[in-house]
Amino acid sequence: MKQLISFIALCLLLNSCKKQDVTPPPNPLIGKWTGQVTQNGGGTSNLYVYELTITEQTGTMIMGTAYIRDSKDNTLFAHKNLMGTFQNNKLDFNETDIMHQNAPTGVRWLLLSCKTNYRENDIFQELNGTWSSGIYSGNISLTKTN
Repeated sequence: MKQLISFIALCLLLNSCKKQDVTPPPNPLIGKWTGQVTQNGGGTSNLYVYELTITEQTGTMIMGTAYIRDSKDNTLFAHKNLMGTFQNNKLDFNETDIMHQNAPTGVRWLLLSCKTNYRENDIFQELNGTWSSGIYSGNISLTKTN
């Protein structure tokens, strides 16, 4: 009987020492976000369609791309790279360069610096905040689509 109890205790001890299958925490930002950017004066419009695709989230660092287009003219657009940080439910990111663009003569697309707050519930995930670029600024509002 003592041997059986010792054997069971040993099995329990060995089982508790096994490496646990630990699933890493999800990266809630990876995926596509869609919404809008508003501009406080200037530009070709005060409303732009904005798509953010976050392709990598490592710790607090994120990387991805942005696509922005004029809400009135789909032919005016820019596709940009971006980098940022996510911590304490705040995503701050900077567009770093423009990969492709089409803009009217004499107009250029801005590289945005965005400060957003992340919020989620059972139904949606969203990013809301502000952006700036030199003397220009506005608001940004995005919802995760996948």
